[in-house]
Amino acid sequence: MLPQVQNQLATHVPDLVLAPSSLDRQLPFSQRLEGMLMFADISGFTALCEKYSLSSRSNGTDKLSKTLNDYLGAIVENIIGSEGDVLKFAGDAFIALWRVQRDTLDNTIIRVIKCALRIQEKCDNWNTDVGVRLRVKIGLSIGPMQVTYIGNDECQQVALSSTAVDDANQAEKFAQPGDIILSPKVWAYAPDHDLCHIEKMSDNKHIRVISYGLPPPEEDLLGLAKQQELQANAISGALLGISSPGKRVTSPRKKMVDDKEAKIDEKGRLRPAVFRPPSKKEKEVLRKYVIKPVLKKIEDGQPLEYLSEMRQVSVVFINIIFVPTKDAEDTNNNLQHAFNIIYSNCRQFRGCLNKIFMFDKGCTFLVIYGLPGDKHEEDCAHALKSSHVTLDQLKATPLVSQVSIGVTTGSSFCGVVGHKHRHEYTVIGRKVNMAARLMMHYPDKLSCDPETFHHSKQPRHFFKELPHKEMKGVRNPGTIHEYLEGSENNMSVPLTVTEFEFPILGREKEIEECMLQLRKMKENPKGSTYSNIVIYDGESGIGKTRMLDAIIIEAMNEGVRVLPLALTINDHNTPYYTVRSLIQMLMEMEGCQSHVEREHILLKHTQNESIREDLCLLNDLLMIKMPNNPKFVMMNIVKQNKELRSLLMRIVSQFTTEHSILFVIDDAHYIDKDSWDFLADLTQTPQVMCVLSMRPFTKEYQPSASAKGVLSGKRVVKIRLRGLKSDQMASLACQLLDVKRVPIELVKLLKERSQGVPSWCEQLTREMLSEGHIQVVSHSNTISKEANQVSPSSEAIQKRRGSDGSSGSYSRSRRGSLDVKDTGSLKTPVLGTQLLERLQDIAESTNDDDDTYDDDLNEEGMICIVTPDVVLANLPVPNSMKGMLMARIDRMKPSEQMVVKCAAILGITFTRAMLEVIVPNCNIRKLRRSLQTLMQTHVFECATPPSDVAHTQRLNIKFSSQQGYANRMKGQIECHCMQTEDDEIQDREGSFQCLPVTGCKFLRFCSTLMQETAYGLFLINQRRTLHEESAIYLESQAHKCKHCGGGDFIPGHHSETGGKTEKIHRTTFSTTSITSRRGAVGGKTSTDEKFTQEVSRQNMPLNKVGVSPKLGLALTTTEGTTVGDVGQKKTAKIGASDVKETKEGENAFNQRKGRSMSLRKSSISSQLSIISVDDSSENRGGNNESILEVIDMRECECPLILNTVYPQLVRHWRAAANTEKTIHFLAEAGSAAVSTDNNLQALSYLNEAQDLIRTLDAGEKPLCDDVNENINVNKYERAHVESTMGQAIFQMGRYDESKIHFLSALRILGNRQRNVLILTRFKIMLEGIKQFAHRKFPNCFIGRASSEVSNIYVEQARCLSYLWQIYLKKNDKLRALSSALQQLNRAESSDDDLHELITAYRSIMECCQLFQWPRLGDFYERMAMRRCIEGPGTFGPDDVITVGHLYSSSSNLRLGNGRLQGAIDAGYSALRIAKRLHNIDLELAALPTLAQALLQANRLTPCVENLEALRYAADEEENNVSVGWYFCGCMDLLLEAGFTLEDHNTCIDYCTRAMSEKAFSVDTTPRLYLITCLALWYSRKGNWEKASRWMEMYDELAPHHQRSTLVTVQSNFKVLECRLLHVCRALKEGGSGRQENAQVDKIFSKLKSKVKLFPVLKPRLMHLRAYRLMLDNQRTKAQKVLQTCIDLSKQRALAIEEHWAKHSCTYWFDPKCPKTLSSHWLQSVEKDLDWHSARNLDATMVKYSLPLPYIK
Repeated sequence: MLPQVQNQLATHVPDLVLAPSSLDRQLPFSQRLEGMLMFADISGFTALCEKYSLSSRSNGTDKLSKTLNDYLGAIVENIIGSEGDVLKFAGDAFIALWRVQRDTLDNTIIRVIKCALRIQEKCDNWNTDVGVRLRVKIGLSIGPMQVTYIGNDECQQVALSSTAVDDANQAEKFAQPGDIILSPKVWAYAPDHDLCHIEKMSDNKHIRVISYGLPPPEEDLLGLAKQQELQANAISGALLGISSPGKRVTSPRKKMVDDKEAKIDEKGRLRPAVFRPPSKKEKEVLRKYVIKPVLKKIEDGQPLEYLSEMRQVSVVFINIIFVPTKDAEDTNNNLQHAFNIIYSNCRQFRGCLNKIFMFDKGCTFLVIYGLPGDKHEEDCAHALKSSHVTLDQLKATPLVSQVSIGVTTGSSFCGVVGHKHRHEYTVIGRKVNMAARLMMHYPDKLSCDPETFHHSKQPRHFFKELPHKEMKGVRNPGTIHEYLEGSENNMSVPLTVTEFEFPILGREKEIEECMLQLRKMKENPKGSTYSNIVIYDGESGIGKTRMLDAIIIEAMNEGVRVLPLALTINDHNTPYYTVRSLIQMLMEMEGCQSHVEREHILLKHTQNESIREDLCLLNDLLMIKMPNNPKFVMMNIVKQNKELRSLLMRIVSQFTTEHSILFVIDDAHYIDKDSWDFLADLTQTPQVMCVLSMRPFTKEYQPSASAKGVLSGKRVVKIRLRGLKSDQMASLACQLLDVKRVPIELVKLLKERSQGVPSWCEQLTREMLSEGHIQVVSHSNTISKEANQVSPSSEAIQKRRGSDGSSGSYSRSRRGSLDVKDTGSLKTPVLGTQLLERLQDIAESTNDDDDTYDDDLNEEGMICIVTPDVVLANLPVPNSMKGMLMARIDRMKPSEQMVVKCAAILGITFTRAMLEVIVPNCNIRKLRRSLQTLMQTHVFECATPPSDVAHTQRLNIKFSSQQGYANRMKGQIECHCMQTEDDEIQDREGSFQCLPVTGCKFLRFCSTLMQETAYGLFLINQRRTLHEESAIYLESQAHKCKHCGGGDFIPGHHSETGGKTEKIHRTTFSTTSITSRRGAVGGKTSTDEKFTQEVSRQNMPLNKVGVSPKLGLALTTTEGTTVGDVGQKKTAKIGASDVKETKEGENAFNQRKGRSMSLRKSSISSQLSIISVDDSSENRGGNNESILEVIDMRECECPLILNTVYPQLVRHWRAAANTEKTIHFLAEAGSAAVSTDNNLQALSYLNEAQDLIRTLDAGEKPLCDDVNENINVNKYERAHVESTMGQAIFQMGRYDESKIHFLSALRILGNRQRNVLILTRFKIMLEGIKQFAHRKFPNCFIGRASSEVSNIYVEQARCLSYLWQIYLKKNDKLRALSSALQQLNRAESSDDDLHELITAYRSIMECCQLFQWPRLGDFYERMAMRRCIEGPGTFGPDDVITVGHLYSSSSNLRLGNGRLQGAIDAGYSALRIAKRLHNIDLELAALPTLAQALLQANRLTPCVENLEALRYAADEEENNVSVGWYFCGCMDLLLEAGFTLEDHNTCIDYCTRAMSEKAFSVDTTPRLYLITCLALWYSRKGNWEKASRWMEMYDELAPHHQRSTLVTVQSNFKVLECRLLHVCRALKEGGSGRQENAQVDKIFSKLKSKVKLFPVLKPRLMHLRAYRLMLDNQRTKAQKVLQTCIDLSKQRALAIEEHWAKHSCTYWFDPKCPKTLSSHWLQSVEKDLDWHSARNLDATMVKYSLPLPYIK
């Protein structure tokens, strides 16, 4: 009876791993040895797997597993019996090793050959019960070899490499099933050649062994060869009968030599390692060599047979060819590096690394996806994505020359195979073999089989078809593909597809084609039988929008969710507009005004946790503020875009679980280039379909590469829309005129002239009606004969329900059955969700036969007649639409013609105010009369969208009294613009009472073709001039909104244009020259302020108009003078209140909340705030307002300006062919996008600017029509583009990538930054000398730069400020100091930009603290304060915010330096500015530091109030990091003051949850602080187990090279107190506490240097040092140190520390100390003592008593 297996883990690993020398070496390592190898390949395994899987589904896997193990067991038993070591099982192959010693070489060779012969004798032609014979072919080699051990703490592998391995592999290739082949070296070393009966192979080197023993007669050899040939033929031709299962068909071999050792080998030996119980160390190491599913079964004590199964898996073979190297260490490191890449990527995507092999063609890794415990529905996609990342990373490795990856998917046998004493988990099957073949036949590619291609559900453009190749053992592989993976605030409200009131005519076939594809999608959503894109293509006016409207109704009847979007010309230049709009509508977040609203909706729709983790990718797209995920922080833009697109697809897929989705996009030729990639992905999502309408692309709007890819896809249906049939003309005319019957003459004319184009019919009908050639009358009032009338079917002219305005509900359109934007009135902007509700009503009405809508005025209705004496056939009718429109324009008055042509310059949609600017010699009264006429004749219409009925009643809207289309064409028009008092006054003054639409402010062309025709009437130079004037006007609008103060997005950048440089002067904004020009023309001046009010009041999507707010800002001095006089005064009023240097400062803050603030020179000191109180009512002069009275940053509309003004600015300067201006405003648009955190849009603008610059540098003109031959983009503009790109990327968290752009900008500006450390030190010395000169001779250096150099210096300072932040994040102190010094010198030399100057002072102040230069830091702080007062006379809002951040930084620095009162004063000043400006970011930055300073001063009431304010602001903003700081403050109150703001259980619960809070993934400081608070909490309470757990967590999460801040050092002090309490505990328990003391000494040493950075913490260090002395029983020294702590605390007003030190002094040294003193803190925190009660207690009582081991 065999002994029982003691080491189950050893059965899964070779003896090589079990050797003691292999167990305790550091990875990677290798060892060399001499050995003989057997490489065996078994044929029939793949066929066997398929046979069993098909023949018996109930127990086929069990039989397959038994057959495989029986066969392999027999082979392995022979190997183990001959003392061989099976190194690896590789599916249907394995490799075994025999160690060789020089003195036993001959014997080992003979033993291995005999073993191979026994295997062939026992196992060749092994029969199975499904008719498959198993055979084996064997190759033998000998020589030195290298065994390499690689891995990590989770997984380890062993790899064998050498020429011997290659020889064994080569020998096996010469073998046929049943053969044993010796390598030339084995045959050379083999003894007794005369006993080996062999046959030379074709190369005359390799030897086939037939037998070993006495030489057989020649006829026996011939008989043997003949018999083997017959057997081969019998197997291949199925000529032999099937023997009983498990029986072999014996080959006639000679009996082998009998000897004692051979008999023992034949009998077999046991494997000793499995019968020896493993040591703990062995067990720990061996677990790493066992695959995860097997290890789980072993740990659970379950039989391994349960793992055997036919399983759908994705198999990945990765072959790596390394650059040849002779150094073994290099080989080890290369393998380890490759292992690290492959293992990390496969585990990230739930794959399992199974095997590693090394042959002559490199190293091969086998990875499996879909194994037990890691199964995922997207295993195919995971395999491809992981492999793609692996391929990229391996190719980037210098020592890798080639990487080839094959991926297949299918059913394979997965399980443990082999002998009971030596087996492994492996996969066997045709798909496994195919993956290996793909890997070898498609080198340097990631190839996949058809199953992986289809099941991965990846976008089809991620794949590339590969040429067919014949692969051994692979029949009908199908099409092989290469996987490339895409080698790729206020939100504007998107317009939707227009609604129509009449049914569509003559488009039944076109609609049915689309609906057919839609039904196919619903029936088979995951299939590829349907077309996922339907495109309706046609010229302007053919009826494309009308088609989409009909499809929307039909689709909704089918139960499909429809999301309609209509685009305009402005959207083409707005990056990501289409994708943003579609996602908005999908999630029903149109119209959300704040990021908080959008975040709520987003979280509501994304319940999947994996999706929520990645929502930060949408921050820039949807303008939200989801917490960053660390995995994206260091990811480059390409990979982030891939992740973003993947996330969007996952979100869309979530919505398709309940409904199919139809995206409908009108005028898709206006899709911006950045959105086409999303559309490509979108169409690959199951149950998603897109319907597009588009005109043929023009020269101006060429399709991008992505657009071409989408439009040329295989699953795209293109439908060309042509004219309507002639028999539809009568119905069309009735719909257009809203009548029951029309004259036969009119129908005949339309048939002859229209060519079936609906827009032509509409224009002609309108012309005849307006000229009086036809009339619309009531049937009862006419005597016309019905014989001359045509009456279409009632269905053709039946309106939809709700189309009549009298019903109180608006239809989707008030026009006829034609393309809205192309021919008639433009689209009515309606929210997507509102539209769907309305469409649902319409859809329901189509199924309600009883509910018909009749809008007749009487029973007979209205009809059209020909005016008496008019013969329609004799009327001159143009033969083209353009001719008709030109004729119409010619009939207009000259003033009306000029208005139409100028409006065409502005685009489809425009504002009246902008039109007033560019119309030559404009008279406002005359212009408005012309607009009235043009709206009556339906050239223009109001562009403001209608609102709901209740809201409409509040607006002054003029409706026609009769609700017919013809009546509207006769002069009754609608306007939805809100009327203001100014409008009414102007109406009265101008005698406009009779004009019903004088207040219309937002207009649009009713016909796109009219706009295009009118645009072409200007000469090229005239067009350029008007475009230039439009752009100049828009420049006056290209600034921040009035709620943010109206300044430049990048201060002063407007001054730097066109290659001409002016020194930037920061002043408040006033009306530009355009405004004065408008005022001189005559009539009333439409001011920007009034214009802004109208924009904000209308329910208007502002991205469609060229308007933005503008605000002229004026400041008053303390004497009430205007800004023009400020230069002569000492005080410039900027608004806020004072904090005096008293403990009642916070009371002053509360009492003076309504007052304005001013800056005073007299208040500059290191302890005082510089803001003082003045009563605003006494100091406000005239009608001038304090700047802060009109700024409310909560109402910021800057994103709207970004989406409205800048796209048009760029378009107008392009049309004006001004290259320099186009580049400038692309850069300005990028700056605006950065300032509004719209980083993706910023990068789009800036990339476009860079493309223009590159074209210019190549010697070509970017804009061909630019008349300027000397186009020059100066270095400032070039650097600004690079710098802004860096800022956008920096805000996205990719710091290393942004650094490249900042360095490039500095290089362009002539300030190259060297990377060598010694040059950095030299730079510091040089800049230090310059700074000394600035301080010593300010009049010679500060502000002395010329205009051109000054602007360059400002840009350099901006770049250097970001570099300083980057270096600081990396804790690179020297380079941070170098950047800060350069930044300060440049900013001072320019002395023109207060923001950059103060930012530079803040940088140098932090560097002074970092390098422990407190006096120098104080000096620069005073300099910064002085510059705020002595700087420019006028403060803009940006300047005020800069001052606020200066106070916030100053508060933090003062607190660290121990100047407590100064910290409180500065904190309140920052808070005051934040509240006055409603700047939530500044408020959240200032409150934590202010609360901490107040706590240190023991001002508990204001501390609590500010903490509560912090919680409120954080909740309002949903800022999780700020919530974390709030709970940090609550824990400090618990630990330091002994009372609660939040009860201790709430605090503990939050701290526990914070460990998984994603908001702390990037900024870990709050999390670490909370961890130390909890560790100290439990230590003080004596819960040592939990305290130790939190301390271990801190040790694990704390960064090794963390930059020292006040908070991080405070965390270290809490750790120190915890360690001291553990020492006390050890002493109490009778221990020495030696280990704890060592840790305490280390922390004390560390904190001693940190306290120099933050002197405020020195008393705490002395307090804890005194405690350490008390633990050492050095009472005298302790008392002395503690007294010093008390004195220092008093000196620095650190009341909280002073009270605690006095408490300790009483507890330790006062013999009369009450015994209950030590329990006060514990009792108060356990009872959650309320802070109101705590105010009345002695501050020294409710303090924690640091325990002593000898005091009970």
